[in-house]
Amino acid sequence: MRKMFVLQKVMFVLFILLTVASFIYTLGFMTDYKDFQYLFKPVNQPLYEFHHEVLIPFNNTIFYISVIGVIMIIVVFIAKLNKLLPNILNLCLGVIANIPLILTSIYSLSKLNGIKAEYNGLDFSNVQSETYSEYIPTTLAFDLGNTLYLIGIIFSILFIVVMVINFLIRRSKLKCLN
Repeated sequence: MRKMFVLQKVMFVLFILLTVASFIYTLGFMTDYKDFQYLFKPVNQPLYEFHHEVLIPFNNTIFYISVIGVIMIIVVFIAKLNKLLPNILNLCLGVIANIPLILTSIYSLSKLNGIKAEYNGLDFSNVQSETYSEYIPTTLAFDLGNTLYLIGIIFSILFIVVMVINFLIRRSKLKCLN
């Protein structure tokens, strides 16, 4: 039982780290693409549209879900999920707290490869004519997102499984005492 509780604490810390990492990722996601918002020449119109119609809505969605995830971290600390074996309320809270990270992960994993493919199909040769700096295409943000959110969904599910196991063990021990 003690080992499972230690595992729950470890999973709790990983949950916090991944939720915070997801939030920080959303803050930095647009950094490599900031120049696209200033492109107004007709030759650069596809880049401008990609920025405003694909990247910004995607980033806004994952940002708002990540903010909810950060709020859930605070709620979980208030409920002391990191210090208590889960009862039914803490188990439900733990599952609910993981929903933002799971949703962000599923949404991002379903979108990032398509966005990356669309990005790779764009022509960046005329960006310098408007920004006066050389733009070097990079897909690092997409690759980091895929890695982060794959790890996020795996650990969120594992955290829920560990909490359910701890809940079932606790409940069976309480039944034995009665």
